[in-house]
Amino acid sequence: DRMMTDMENVPGSGARIIAHPFFVHSLVVRPPPGMRLPNIDDVLAEIRPKRLERLLERLAAEKIALEISPRLSLHLGLESFIEDTYRMAQAMGVRFTTGSDAHRPDDVGQLREAEGLVRRLDLSPGDFWHPGTD
Repeated sequence: DRMMTDMENVPGSGARIIAHPFFVHSLVVRPPPGMRLPNIDDVLAEIRPKRLERLLERLAAEKIALEISPRLSLHLGLESFIEDTYRMAQAMGVRFTTGSDAHRPDDVGQLREAEGLVRRLDLSPGDFWHPGTD
């Protein structure tokens, strides 16, 4: 719920991109001893399809791009979810970006590890948003 709520708060904020969408803390951080973080399958199972669809519609309407995170696009637990979600987003007119989460502007647009996902989605240059464009 927190992950979706965070992304739902982006429309109307003036932001142009959601960096590392669908980020799940337990994928990249080892929990402190004795703390159990949720399994990725449990997190994804909680996302209601209509809620996700409404979010993507708002992103398309407000021209807010989704980052294709190289690290997350390679995570086996997220692979099919990300691919299915990004196909739906593309069909709705959402655009994408790749690169450094905007930490290093020169890296924006670099595919690196995300190249496989970009090819599978058959994304064209028009499917991407770059800083400085509309």
